[in-house]
Amino acid sequence: MTTMPDWLPGIRILAWARDGGAQVDGYPWRLVLHTTEGGESQTTDSAQAGYSARGIWPHFTADIRNGKTWDIVQHGPLSRGATVMDNDAGGAAQTNRAHCIAIELIGQADRARELFSNEGFRWLGTKLAPIFGPGLVQFHGPPPHRPFVDATDGWVAREDAFQRFTIEEWNTYDGVCGHCHGPEDEHYDPGKVDIFLPSFFAGAGQTQVEEGDIVVAMSKEEFEALLNTTIDKRIDDLEKRLPGMMDQAEQRARVKLALSFEKTNQRDALIEAAKLGSERAASQP
Repeated sequence: MTTMPDWLPGIRILAWARDGGAQVDGYPWRLVLHTTEGGESQTTDSAQAGYSARGIWPHFTADIRNGKTWDIVQHGPLSRGATVMDNDAGGAAQTNRAHCIAIELIGQADRARELFSNEGFRWLGTKLAPIFGPGLVQFHGPPPHRPFVDATDGWVAREDAFQRFTIEEWNTYDGVCGHCHGPEDEHYDPGKVDIFLPSFFAGAGQTQVEEGDIVVAMSKEEFEALLNTTIDKRIDDLEKRLPGMMDQAEQRARVKLALSFEKTNQRDALIEAAKLGSERAASQP
């Protein structure tokens, strides 16, 4: 089993003023995303003043906003808990110290899809790659019934909001989630960043592509090349088994699949491509 490093290479250190104590054994590692809710001029350096004033500190602060110079700093060792999540005195949940790694993203939760991009999250993934691996943080987001949220989803800033993990779910979670998922909490940051997770995981080194998992993210050009390769392979296989089957319907299918990249997301389009050949073969008499 891989050991979680205390400090990540190549990341500038801005030491925190306090930590939450040693991480507690018995919990899987997980990464929790937050947003600082700071203004346009906030930076990774200036965010420290807000942390000091509120007495809260994450492990990392990153600025990956569109149009900004991307930057990331580390505040403390990962073997020590951060202090950014609520933890009710006498409550049933262990939050900050449950092998929880906290990163604050400069920006606002309700503007997440406007402020951030796949490119920024991919870059962030390259910086945080050492926290992923066997026995460390895993390449997946929260389950569908616990989505990332923002103010458009109603009153989500409360402890019993629909997106929040139960204590049992939290205790066994080993992927990437948000402050919005933490039990005993009322925050709903980092907003709807779920669309950026494939790019984030790709930057961090995820390589497998399979149904039921989040597909490795890539540029539009890389994706279209892989998509066409997948289709062409299926077509070649089918032509060997069913000579002469190619017609205009196949060309329409190609266009439909290419457009699905624009209309949906990478995972759905690639899985659709992978299924194309088997479904068509099954429909032949």
